[in-house]
Amino acid sequence: MTASPDTVLRLVRGLPFPAPDAPRVVGIDDWAIRKGRTYGTLLVDLEHRRPLDLLPDRSGASVAAWLRRRPQIRVVARDRSTEYMRAATAGAPTAVQVADRWHLLLNMRQALERWLARSHARLRRLPALPDGDGRPPGQRLRAYRRGDAEMAASADSRARRLAAYEEVRRR
Repeated sequence: MTASPDTVLRLVRGLPFPAPDAPRVVGIDDWAIRKGRTYGTLLVDLEHRRPLDLLPDRSGASVAAWLRRRPQIRVVARDRSTEYMRAATAGAPTAVQVADRWHLLLNMRQALERWLARSHARLRRLPALPDGDGRPPGQRLRAYRRGDAEMAASADSRARRLAAYEEVRRR
């Protein structure tokens, strides 16, 4: 049967999307539709690394309702928002709630900053380490050695810049 390319495209576009697997591990975060004014909620399938849904608001009620429609969800990764915590508890009470990587690092940084702020005066009172060459303790004599991957990336970048420069000179 002969068909034009437009007909084939129209038929392919008319096919239904394959049914996605039911998500078991989801990530929840807010996103700015219009920064400072309008926010929504982004839900992501973390196992398949694809977005699942965009909710028009960031209310706990809409997130809880979305989670209730998917009882197979076992893990919810979220930020530190109490609104999302309540929504995950109400919508998926059997799911384990975990912090996402960014917020884990944020928590660690804030805890370290609080500890250093409390310990700063005590750290300054520590005695200086004896050092035979007269330089302050902890001061390096030379820079840290760059890693092989960093040096290779630098060489590639330099080669690209040099090639572009030579092309400009040639023209």
